[in-house]
Amino acid sequence: RTNEKLANLPNSISVFTADLLSDLALNDFFGAVEFAAGAENIFNDTGTVGAPVGSRSGNQISFRGIPSIRQLRDGFPWFLPADTYNTERIEFSRGPGGLAYGDVDPTGIINVSTKRATFRRSASATVRMDSFGTQRFSVDVNQPLLPRLGLRFNALNSEVEQFRQRGSRDFRGYASALRWEPFTDRRTRLDVNYEGGNTRNNQSSLHLNDGIKAYLRGSGTNAADADPLNPGVQVNGIGMRRIAAPGNAHVYLDVGGTLYDMQSTATTTFRNSAILTGATVATGTDPQNPLRYPLTTIPYSVYPDGEDWGGPDNRHDTAFHAYNVELSHQLGNHLRLLVAHNGQVDATTRLQTYSSSGALGMNARAVFIDVNRVLPHPTTPNATIPNPRFEQLFLAYAPTFTTDGNKSTGWRTSIVYDTALPFWHSTFRAVAGANYRHEQNYQDTYAFAMDQKEIARRGLTGAAATYANNLVHPVHYLADGNSDDALRLRVEPGVTTFYRSGNGQTRFDQTLGSGNLTTLGSFFTGRLHTSAGISRDYFRQNRARAPITFAATGETRLVDLNNQPMLDAAGYNVPVEPFNRTYATNQTYGGVVRVLPWLSLGGGYFESSLFTDSVSFELGGRPRLPRTGEGYESSLRFNFLNDRINATITRFKTTSENNALGVSAGAQTELNALLPVGQRLLGTGDYRDQETAGWEVEVQTNLTRQWTLLATYSVN
Repeated sequence: RTNEKLANLPNSISVFTADLLSDLALNDFFGAVEFAAGAENIFNDTGTVGAPVGSRSGNQISFRGIPSIRQLRDGFPWFLPADTYNTERIEFSRGPGGLAYGDVDPTGIINVSTKRATFRRSASATVRMDSFGTQRFSVDVNQPLLPRLGLRFNALNSEVEQFRQRGSRDFRGYASALRWEPFTDRRTRLDVNYEGGNTRNNQSSLHLNDGIKAYLRGSGTNAADADPLNPGVQVNGIGMRRIAAPGNAHVYLDVGGTLYDMQSTATTTFRNSAILTGATVATGTDPQNPLRYPLTTIPYSVYPDGEDWGGPDNRHDTAFHAYNVELSHQLGNHLRLLVAHNGQVDATTRLQTYSSSGALGMNARAVFIDVNRVLPHPTTPNATIPNPRFEQLFLAYAPTFTTDGNKSTGWRTSIVYDTALPFWHSTFRAVAGANYRHEQNYQDTYAFAMDQKEIARRGLTGAAATYANNLVHPVHYLADGNSDDALRLRVEPGVTTFYRSGNGQTRFDQTLGSGNLTTLGSFFTGRLHTSAGISRDYFRQNRARAPITFAATGETRLVDLNNQPMLDAAGYNVPVEPFNRTYATNQTYGGVVRVLPWLSLGGGYFESSLFTDSVSFELGGRPRLPRTGEGYESSLRFNFLNDRINATITRFKTTSENNALGVSAGAQTELNALLPVGQRLLGTGDYRDQETAGWEVEVQTNLTRQWTLLATYSVN
């Protein structure tokens, strides 16, 4: 972003070239993170790398011990799937980089550079297979069309498999690039890039929890009293819990396409196995877990390692398109100009068979044992039938469905001025830049329940007729196997459906504008390099109003700006209103001193601001402040054998400010009882600062053209 050699900048930046990425057989920047200094991948509880954070933020990477959620592609924030088939290099910039990169985390940033067209004829193809069944095919063809016009095409068909069953990631993409230098003086260059494709991430499932060990085989009962040896009526027994008490709330188990209403009646109680580990177990007031078993995973003898029971529909599908246009022009010998424009759009569907639903007394990601000797009759009220699957092991889905999309367009311009100074054999460079980005995004969330037509057919009315009181859990017995067909999620029109549920129905329309000025000096024939800069950012954010719950069905409804429900709200078609207006200033100062031909000293102070993850409210009911931060670092830099051996030792200290922290609703209620009217808490979103300090060592050697050695060590 400054047209300056990295060796002359005080920032900590590591570069992975296309050759290195190919040598390490890496598919995306997540793989490169495993080899980068001061960086780690973050996984969620299904083992998914780069688990998304916030509303359309990006993927999560840990830099120097603190999470970072922003990645860039050709200098623009990138929300789309990534793969190395169209990657020329990856830059890891550690520490705050707000001045150079704009709206980024204070801990670090990844910038991926895409492949550009050249004027040289070349072609390559790659085939990759592994013992798990991976099949990956890619091509890269570059063809000069005219002396100053080149065209490049890249394509990928990839099916990457894992040890875990259904832990695959499919990526089909293509990219084209055009480079044109229209004039013979070659002072003007136009680069145009386009990329599109689709991905499928099959989530698989990690080892499931044990929901059976507290249950005593042979003790299963549907009697009202599950533990007649103790006084009183025990609705829960040892290793058993009542699924649903008589009342409005029904819980349906879908077994082979038949719905069973597991709500208890006056004569029959329906139960499931569970491991209860809460306060009632500790006090001994509930008989479910008298031996106080901890919650652990199911034994491997029951659930072999690497086996998946999430099924073929436990997946995320994304379709995406993006383009980039970059024009650069050199005005004489001292002035250069760059203007870049980027656009991207994607749509994602996330169908998950497992959620954290507690309808069965514990997280649905568990193996249960059927403790019911009888089942409710599927068509005759208050009647029962014998249970042919008594004491067989099963799992129960708690499906959710999410759709989201993002549209983003951005502009970036830079003007670079170079001149020689009349003293100390010095040069001066000034870089002035401006950035603008406009984003729109949406998210819709749905839960799985009985359809309103089936609810009406069963004669349910009032509160008993809402979706939330008629949730459906598809059941799969282990004895039936875990084939795709056995585990497929089936939605029967008019009987079961996904309904809009929860507060995760968000719509944002936001823009970010910034201007920056950086000055770079070189003094004493290159022995001293300095940099200083300042930027000013303005963030404008609009969001849709909070959804409401429609009383008749219990479903969530999006509303217009008059709080009136919108029946046909979908995608971006929801009005928004002003939400957040924020300014921020970033500064950087630093320098590099060449003490000896083979030794340099570097140091600097850096600041950053991240706006677009500030999508919620703070304690006072105001929009959340941006994530800001600052960092100090100093380094020793070694250079031997004419750049064949490079080593850097860095000491850093970074403070990340305004990181999201949630206060419990109970704490909010308790504090509000003590606070005077007008000062009470309106939200549960609070802040915390995080500070990290440590060391990084990075060594890279190229003693010959055939050998590269990269070694890193970091601690924080």
